[in-house]
Amino acid sequence: MNPLKNFLLRIKNFTSKRKVFTKRVTYKTNIFCGLNMIDRDSIVKYSKFDTGSYCSFNCHIVKAKIGKFTSIGPRVYIGYSTHPTKDWVTTHPAFYMNLGPILKYSFHKDKKAIFNAWKEAIPGYLVEIGNDVWVGGDVRIMDGIKIGNGAIIAAGAVVTKNVPPYAIVGGVPAKIIRYRFTNEEIDFLQNFEWWNKPIEWIKQNYLEFKDINSFITWAKWGNNT
Repeated sequence: MNPLKNFLLRIKNFTSKRKVFTKRVTYKTNIFCGLNMIDRDSIVKYSKFDTGSYCSFNCHIVKAKIGKFTSIGPRVYIGYSTHPTKDWVTTHPAFYMNLGPILKYSFHKDKKAIFNAWKEAIPGYLVEIGNDVWVGGDVRIMDGIKIGNGAIIAAGAVVTKNVPPYAIVGGVPAKIIRYRFTNEEIDFLQNFEWWNKPIEWIKQNYLEFKDINSFITWAKWGNNT
């Protein structure tokens, strides 16, 4: 089969109108699918991008569940597969899984691993990222992490703990710098869930998003249907 035709067929199989679910796909050029985009030279495996989300170039994303309207900057790494850090004397995978096909040697010969790194993280995914999240460039997100709606991950951060909704975190390891809004405003946005509104509604009302105070007033007065 023609390589280009084969590549497009793979994309067709792993995408839908407004969502992207990828298996073992490496994107050498930027790919658009509905409201999603995966930029050039990114490796995305076993991951789900919901409506409106995208990743920039040179990203490496494995087993990640990504919500709606989330922005991922360049050179972001998500999903590493953990090594045992408790009880085990060594962290080297040759002791708990068969690495023969990869390293050409392994002490554990059984096909079934003793330590399953993926099961140590969130069931089904290594990382879960909420809606309307901004992940800056060169961020590293460790396995088992959940990032709440509306959070911002500053460029270069290494995320080792869960991030609350609408928190801004940064540093190595990442720590909370501040919250984007007040507790009352965050509660309102969490309950309102604008990202679940129909796309036509968002198109018609996007200008209301420029100020949190006026947005909440506008929404409370019932002008959001």
